[in-house]
Amino acid sequence: MKTVPIVLATLALVPALSQPVHACDKHRSSFNSDCCEPPARWASRHDTRDARFYINTEGGKASLLITNSVVAVQLSDKTINKVHRKFRESENEDSDNTLGHAIKVAVFSAVRLALDHSAECPIRDIRDVDYHNGRLVITTEDGKRLFEDMDVSDDDVLASFSERDALAFVKEFRRAKGRLI
Repeated sequence: MKTVPIVLATLALVPALSQPVHACDKHRSSFNSDCCEPPARWASRHDTRDARFYINTEGGKASLLITNSVVAVQLSDKTINKVHRKFRESENEDSDNTLGHAIKVAVFSAVRLALDHSAECPIRDIRDVDYHNGRLVITTEDGKRLFEDMDVSDDDVLASFSERDALAFVKEFRRAKGRLI
């Protein structure tokens, strides 16, 4: 029952998918975002195997991907698998009582549901992706910047990619955008 207070605190921060999303692991990693204002939106998590192109942050906690129709940010497969494994282990820990166990299972289920999402934006609504001063900049057709306030473990997601990966992402986005025009 040790993990229940942590997860309950996490769930309090995740009242709905339109609010910031937080995930806990043993190091208290979190995924924070004030997303999503149109044209961005919360959507189901993408399988990176189906992505046209994707990169992971240097710490491996988040992924930025391009499908045939969207650019999306989500927790990486590695992070999701780690969190799900921790939840399974915690669910199987002895509970002090039946009610405590039921609450723990319900909380874990709700948090899992929230984590299995991504923030995405249709490629047609993105003007460009560029790399400036060690950070990706994603600009919508109407001049807004996308995914600006996304953090994983207090690290700015868009500043957490290697320069090589970020430049490859810019190149692939421009290739994808060119095919849509």
